[in-house]
Amino acid sequence: MKSFCKQFSGERLVGSRRMKLRVDLSGEWVAVSGRMYVTDKRLRFYMDIFESELINLRLTDIRGFSTGRTFVIPTVTIQRKDGEEYFLTGFQTRNLRKWLELLGAAKL
Repeated sequence: MKSFCKQFSGERLVGSRRMKLRVDLSGEWVAVSGRMYVTDKRLRFYMDIFESELINLRLTDIRGFSTGRTFVIPTVTIQRKDGEEYFLTGFQTRNLRKWLELLGAAKL
């Protein structure tokens, strides 16, 4: 984890919170726990259990984001300019929404 955080050199950390990312594992959707890091240049999602990065997305590659709810839990869907989407869920996604707005990402 320490070596992962060292990769933020030259970037200002805007915020970091634990949340879940929905991923497709062989045709099954699974929510994996991890930590979303938002800097002034990119979004990064680090999955703790396998010590791996699942998202490393420059802000310039983001088309926009949308918000919603799954039952009572807030969600954020981030869409890349190439159409790929990332679906995040958890109460901390409210912070993610605020950070994206602060950094100028378009709300879809």
